[in-house]
Amino acid sequence: LSCRSLLLPAMAVSAALATVCPAGAESHVSGDSELITLICSDAVTVRCHSGLLRARCPGLELEVPINSDAAGQKAVRVVEESSVLLALLRWVYAGKAAQEHWTADHDHVFYSRTVRLAKSWGMRDAGELQDCLTGGRKKRKSSLEEDVLAGYTSGILGGHFLFHCPLHDDSKEVLLDGGLPCLLRTRSDYFGAMLGGSWAESACVSEEPRVVTVYWPRDQMARLLHFLHGADFVVGPQDLRVALDCASFFGVPSLLHHVREWIASNLQVSTAPLLWDFVDSEPLLKQQDIEGCEDAEDVEAACFEYHVKHFSALAGIKEWEAFGDDFDGSCDEEVPLHNLSIPLLHRLLMSGLVQLPTKQLFRVVERFARAKCSDASSQEAFAQVFTALIPPAVIFNRDCRSAILQTRPEMTATAVVAF
Repeated sequence: LSCRSLLLPAMAVSAALATVCPAGAESHVSGDSELITLICSDAVTVRCHSGLLRARCPGLELEVPINSDAAGQKAVRVVEESSVLLALLRWVYAGKAAQEHWTADHDHVFYSRTVRLAKSWGMRDAGELQDCLTGGRKKRKSSLEEDVLAGYTSGILGGHFLFHCPLHDDSKEVLLDGGLPCLLRTRSDYFGAMLGGSWAESACVSEEPRVVTVYWPRDQMARLLHFLHGADFVVGPQDLRVALDCASFFGVPSLLHHVREWIASNLQVSTAPLLWDFVDSEPLLKQQDIEGCEDAEDVEAACFEYHVKHFSALAGIKEWEAFGDDFDGSCDEEVPLHNLSIPLLHRLLMSGLVQLPTKQLFRVVERFARAKCSDASSQEAFAQVFTALIPPAVIFNRDCRSAILQTRPEMTATAVVAF
């Protein structure tokens, strides 16, 4: 896996939490059971998500709050001014140092107060925060993503919503903890409507956990909840269908993004044709204008480029140069290219970018057509497939493409744009 692919789910977590980071006393409306009030030394009150504070700041005493909130909400005193608290909360929520709030006159004092508060709260990445504030050469990443996932796995983030999934074979009822509600709301359209809209599940506020029934396979729901808290969803090709179904039904653009990145980063000779067929059959994977997926890998282009680059290996010719004129196209091993659909091979050959001598490529196409029409009575079907994959139906390979461009100079500009 590429570094970008590995960081993708975690990046989505930090971006989602950044949208709910408190910016002042008015940041959150009262009446949410997952919020707790922090009272600063300058008497400013700030509402924060208690589960996230527990996961990120194990040294902060939230278990014995003072009951001074007029609305009856839990409240905790903080021995710092609100400006310092809000700067630290941006690190807590988004893993970023809020340097735009500071001026040169009091930078160093402000830095030290912020770091001191972080250390008093027991933050594991207080040292990383200090590096960011002091502009040190060695700037380390926040542990936000690791803390959130560890907090969900250990149950620190849970206790507000429990999901009941009846679609399961066994009779034992196991409830799934929803984790951090604000994270579910921001990362999923489905949970955004359920937990932050007019649905019955979000119509009342209660200290007691609410059980919500979702008619979805429990194992898939469990994997989705872990993904929404920063875990990987796709481990192998067998997970792609489930991931797409969950992304589509629950409205999770970052999961669709994750699927694209995983495919583009895991193309191999043995699996690339099947993965490209999968991409070609799924319109969602080919759309680039989906909100939240603007920066996603163009997975269709990645598949095409991989097949052009590794065509000889995909065709079962490990070192085709060694065969020369004696190459007869026979091979006892399964040929990965034969798993590719006829339209996709036609697209490859139409590009004229395949780097394989014409004679060998004719043999490869013949083997492909026979594999697709293996029935002894399908000679007519074989002839149709084979004819559709050789010149003049397609440009074929680089040799043929070069010959066409040399004999038709006026086509050069058009061909360059087309390919």
